[in-house]
Amino acid sequence: MQELITKAGGDFKHLAKATYYPATEPPSTALNKLRANYYDPQRPPAASKMMVHSTGLDGHGLTMDIIAVTPK
Repeated sequence: MQELITKAGGDFKHLAKATYYPATEPPSTALNKLRANYYDPQRPPAASKMMVHSTGLDGHGLTMDIIAVTPK
């Protein structure tokens, strides 16, 4: 995700909204721990998380929908 945001001219301080769809508890717990390593605590994106039965891809436990803007 960081590579895509950087290629588009953005950074983690300019994420506007994140929606997370974990399929099981382990990815949900890991996400809670990892978010603090990437997002600025003074400017985190608005976020929602909803448990789902499946992410749609075998072997994947988390799907994310991220909205970002590029700084001027």
